[in-house]
Amino acid sequence: MWSIRLLDKPFNTKVAYDGHPTLFTINLYHGGELTKFPHVQYIDRSVNYVDMVDIYEFSVHELDAIMKGFRDGVPPMISYHFLVPSGDFHFGLKPLGNDDDLGTFSQYVRDHKIMRVYIEHGETKLLTYLMNPKHVRKVNIVEMDEIDENDDNENHTTKVQDLPSPPKSSPVEAQSLHVEVHDRKKELIANHFIEAAT
Repeated sequence: MWSIRLLDKPFNTKVAYDGHPTLFTINLYHGGELTKFPHVQYIDRSVNYVDMVDIYEFSVHELDAIMKGFRDGVPPMISYHFLVPSGDFHFGLKPLGNDDDLGTFSQYVRDHKIMRVYIEHGETKLLTYLMNPKHVRKVNIVEMDEIDENDDNENHTTKVQDLPSPPKSSPVEAQSLHVEVHDRKKELIANHFIEAAT
């Protein structure tokens, strides 16, 4: 069973977790707030450790139970984030709000016995938390045959390839799309596709 530890109390994770690959410690940052991208920081915070957490029993509900042990308790709106080991605040903070997120989190526990978790009260400032990793949109890439500008026949052959777009749980950087077209009618079609894709 997990226990909350103050910063000044010594605890040797190597000794305590030797032979127990599913146990780990949460370095818990709470009571503060995250600033917005691109200058992400966690400010005005309290820090505690939660030891002897078993990844097999760990869940978001378990985090709620841990939060009840603090003065601030569990507010109506709360978001949990974890920092990927060796990651930075700009791109290393990941949501910890559902089973898929817990699956990602648990991959690090075997090799990293201290995991940093950040509590955000109220509405989250991180867009990645609101994105659903299960919903994957597809983009249709259409390759059209040569079109004669004077031909009114709309029955032209197309080759369609379905490509999955990036999972919505990962941050997406805007990238420009360059299309080189030497035909006015094809240029109009390409521009229409770009608008639809973005």
